[in-house]
Amino acid sequence: LRIGHKLVLVLAFSLLLSFLAAGVLVVWIAGRHADEAAETVSGMVNAQTMSLLDTFAKELEISSDRLLGAVKLGYDAAYRLDDKNRVKVGEREVPALYNGAALVNNDSVWLDRFLAETRTVASVFVRDGDDFVRIASSVKDGAGKRAVGTVLDRNQAVYRRLIAGEGYHGSTQLFGRQHYARYQPISEAGRVIGFIAIALDITEDIEKLKERLKAVRIGETGYVFILNSRDGTPEYGQFVTHPTLEGKIGIDLTDANKRPIFKEMLEK
Repeated sequence: LRIGHKLVLVLAFSLLLSFLAAGVLVVWIAGRHADEAAETVSGMVNAQTMSLLDTFAKELEISSDRLLGAVKLGYDAAYRLDDKNRVKVGEREVPALYNGAALVNNDSVWLDRFLAETRTVASVFVRDGDDFVRIASSVKDGAGKRAVGTVLDRNQAVYRRLIAGEGYHGSTQLFGRQHYARYQPISEAGRVIGFIAIALDITEDIEKLKERLKAVRIGETGYVFILNSRDGTPEYGQFVTHPTLEGKIGIDLTDANKRPIFKEMLEK
């Protein structure tokens, strides 16, 4: 199978969950009056669920790593930044980025072909001062406009990793869609001059998983929820799925005894 077809097979499984790589906490609540047997069952199911989700999270990491390697095949020469030659991309003029003799700015032909083959969007960013600006991409907005000239938010964790010359992978939002992305810096003479990234759209897969988890019951009151446990992100402590609290932050919520139980769960 081609790499794109292999990826489709992985993503088709309804329990695939991208944000596991970013870190989540799955907790089974057996109910206030659950007996010891229910507690034992819920513990066993919890362990099995975590093991299964972890397996598919690793599969996603492997697939995204292979896809990043595949998109890099279209840029098989050395990169060179020409800061004196400014090229307009979108509404901004940025340094010219070359791969060998080919100008990367505004050339998305290979990235469009890669999208058609793998169903995976990809982008190349160039460094302009301390900004990273998207100069070539197969990402398009809802109106079909190519997303070039946009700037990576400096407040994001991925920015700090890339500017330090380190790769990064994790969940991200692209025009309202949930993606799993992998980024790799581009360097010249030891200095980061840009980066290349791929992103897998796994919105439907996450929704399928949420629906399946919401349908789980243990006894009369038991249910399952997911907390985002990736510290240092705005989503830390957020209920990824919950019968009534989905999307809300649970760190400061307490039980009847005023214990911050969700904070304690995240810290364990």
